[in-house]
Amino acid sequence: MKKICFVFLLLLTLIPLGVSAQQQMIQGRVLDDKGESIIGASVSVRGTVTGGITNLDGEFSVAGKVGDMLTISYIGYTPLEVKITKLTGNVYTLKEDPNCWRKLWLSVWISRSVILLPLLWQL
Repeated sequence: MKKICFVFLLLLTLIPLGVSAQQQMIQGRVLDDKGESIIGASVSVRGTVTGGITNLDGEFSVAGKVGDMLTISYIGYTPLEVKITKLTGNVYTLKEDPNCWRKLWLSVWISRSVILLPLLWQL
């Protein structure tokens, strides 16, 4: 009976090792279309709450595994979704979104109009 309990407890302690071995650190770098590092880009693994941001050199490190989908985004650039093929040495390039500033200007213009209209109405 003691032997069975010992084997059972041993198996229970090994289960978390198998689960944690599936997640590994994915490392890479995010650049713009000119080859310069993007600081503060959002990097996340799709379908999870795992993510982070790029550092001063555009480098990131997130928990995931090969085959997961990675979502990379930054203001003024088109978001990028890629499949992770390797753990290290990943380099991703974001392209500028030419319509981003138009959308931003339109939203600012509309919000300012909403604020200014009541003020003009009172005059």
